[in-house]
Amino acid sequence: MQIKYELDEGAYAPVRAHDSDAGFDLSCMEDQMLEPKVTNVIDTGVHILIPEGYVGLVCPRSSFNVKGIGTPIGVVDAGYTGSIRVVLEPFNLTKIFRGNRVAQLVILPLPQVKLVPGEVIGAKTERSANGFGSSGV
Repeated sequence: MQIKYELDEGAYAPVRAHDSDAGFDLSCMEDQMLEPKVTNVIDTGVHILIPEGYVGLVCPRSSFNVKGIGTPIGVVDAGYTGSIRVVLEPFNLTKIFRGNRVAQLVILPLPQVKLVPGEVIGAKTERSANGFGSSGV
């Protein structure tokens, strides 16, 4: 499958380090100081035409997680053609540089799902209403 993309001036093309990688690395377009305990929005300058039936997930890079830079997952819906932006939340004041890979874009197919009203509360399942930590982990 081929999906079209376009770049703002100064932006870097999304790339995979290896053909078998799940995500395409997204890079920042300019040097930026990341403030701790603040939502820092990084513009990648990448515009992508995700087809209907697919979704783009902006996911963390493991190297940023290890460095204490959190990246909440973002959703890029089909039909959105604006620039992909990445949220970074560092624990400490951190400088990133033009061209640094800041997140990865994973494109996945979506099943055709419709939600319909029905009885859910009190339904007998293995888990029922047990949530956080209920599996013992």
